[in-house]
Amino acid sequence: MEKYIQVTPETRRHLVALFRVTPMSVWNALNFRRDNDLARRIRRAAINHGGQVILACPECETIHDADGIMRQQFPTGAVITVDKTTALATLIHPDGHVVTTVPQCTIAQLSVLQQEAQTITSTSAYVGRRTDIRSFRPGRLKKKCE
Repeated sequence: MEKYIQVTPETRRHLVALFRVTPMSVWNALNFRRDNDLARRIRRAAINHGGQVILACPECETIHDADGIMRQQFPTGAVITVDKTTALATLIHPDGHVVTTVPQCTIAQLSVLQQEAQTITSTSAYVGRRTDIRSFRPGRLKKKCE
């Protein structure tokens, strides 16, 4: 998920002058590419000058059925189903085969599945590829291929 602070060009110029830094330094701070004291101060000033924090997330259609199943359909054709009683999540390739299943799926693991669903194409490059979400740790995406 992409996170950035949206500001006007005037605010960008103001931040450059205020902190006596380059436009690239302001860009790095506003796009969360740097996390040091200066970057945090630039972000705080940007928000104080009307900046908005934006979180860009994957587009998908989500349906919650009466039978306790959540289904997410992605523009790539991939589908994620989650059984809300057992927390079993399944990522299904556009051609219909199961890419991976995650028992007791957490929100962090669901986010990884959604990222994976965004990258799936209808080509055969994904046939037989699996993502091991059980070994997921926040901040790290660990993949294994079988």
